[in-house]
Amino acid sequence: CGFVVEFADIITTMQMRDTNTNVGGYPATLVFDYLNNTLLGQLPNDLQSVIEPTRVISGYGNNGTDSANFTSTSQKLYLLSGVEVHGADEYDTAASTTSQLDYYIGMTGETGDCDWYPGCTTTYYYRAIKQYNSSDYYYWLRSAYSSYGNDFRGVASYGGLSYYAADGSDGDSYGSGHGVAPAFRIG
Repeated sequence: CGFVVEFADIITTMQMRDTNTNVGGYPATLVFDYLNNTLLGQLPNDLQSVIEPTRVISGYGNNGTDSANFTSTSQKLYLLSGVEVHGADEYDTAASTTSQLDYYIGMTGETGDCDWYPGCTTTYYYRAIKQYNSSDYYYWLRSAYSSYGNDFRGVASYGGLSYYAADGSDGDSYGSGHGVAPAFRIG
């Protein structure tokens, strides 16, 4: 399938959608449009020329409208899935269509103290952590969260899988802008 390259850190923050819904899945998002209609054109021409179109499958949410996974056949830049990062994702209806990227194979969690309140501990997945403005930061994945009609999967600032409101109205300290860290394939 070629060689998959992933941005090491977050390049920008944005809402997945401007409304709080996951209807239409990843292909109906602002991020999907931004990656292939804005960011791609900003990459150096020599890099653009070696990026191969990729068939990307993404899951659907429990929104009463969607009932099948979404396939995008000409994606040059795309978001990863929970399976590609963590090896499994029980809340991604497209989980069986992909596999974990080599970089993340063997990733284990380490227990440590939380920053968000005293006495808290959590499991940190250091390989999955990405930064934005020199701080560990939440970032989007491409699949709709299968249990709800308004959320998409993401990776939390400690590297674990999570989910966030499509319009960023989660109420967390990151407001409406979760991170975007795309991948692409070189054939």
